[in-house]
Amino acid sequence: MDNFLAVFFLAITLSSLRNTVPHDTWILVKSFLLLPQERVHAIGSPVIGVAWSLQYELCFYFFFAFLILNKWLGIAFGTGLLYLYISYTRDPSIAFPLSFITQDYLLLFAMGMIVSILSSAKNISIDKAMSFLFLGLFMFIINALDSVSAFNLLGEWRAIVYGIASSFIIFGLVQAENKGHIIGGHPYIQILGDSSYVLYLIHLPLMSLLCKILILLDFNHFGYTGAIASFVIIFVICLLSSVIFYSLVEKKILHWLRTSNSH
Repeated sequence: MDNFLAVFFLAITLSSLRNTVPHDTWILVKSFLLLPQERVHAIGSPVIGVAWSLQYELCFYFFFAFLILNKWLGIAFGTGLLYLYISYTRDPSIAFPLSFITQDYLLLFAMGMIVSILSSAKNISIDKAMSFLFLGLFMFIINALDSVSAFNLLGEWRAIVYGIASSFIIFGLVQAENKGHIIGGHPYIQILGDSSYVLYLIHLPLMSLLCKILILLDFNHFGYTGAIASFVIIFVICLLSSVIFYSLVEKKILHWLRTSNSH
């Protein structure tokens, strides 16, 4: 959440980005509070387009907050969400704000809970763990190919299939780690993991800016060679920028928060 705040304030204060965000005070307040908004504003998050995922994350936090306050209150809240999802999902006539609740994203959080419970309760062999991992990777790749191709066979089920594939991958990795087989434990991979959400938040505006710069440098006149070179340059700069942002901004904010909480 701290990296969202840093990127949010950069977006509304930097002169180069100010014209890309709304100027209506109430819209800015709702965006800051991560309140869901109608899809006329970049999937309901007009300042940082990808922050729509945090809106669903807050819904998930509310569920656990209710569970902490009172078990039955949390169960009632979760049951209500499940009822609305089952009753109205994929109904094109459902309008906002009910349409926010009937998306598949809440179901993905439920998948994460199931993976967490199974990972704690189950202890499978390394062979089975790798089977789950490779099955998830296979499903993920097939889903991605369907997404970028003209087939579109999965259609509206794509988010759920991504969720199942990711669940298999995470479950396989956790079980493999429990058996002493750590995949991605190298410090450089860990840094990329730590900075991954920053990358998620900044990649769209950064890619847009870099594309404009590369066009000014006439990369578009070099055909496929220019396209491949542009891809590599944008890919590397996005990764480096996220690591730098994490190291210089998010890491310091996290340290400050930990220090403040310890006093």
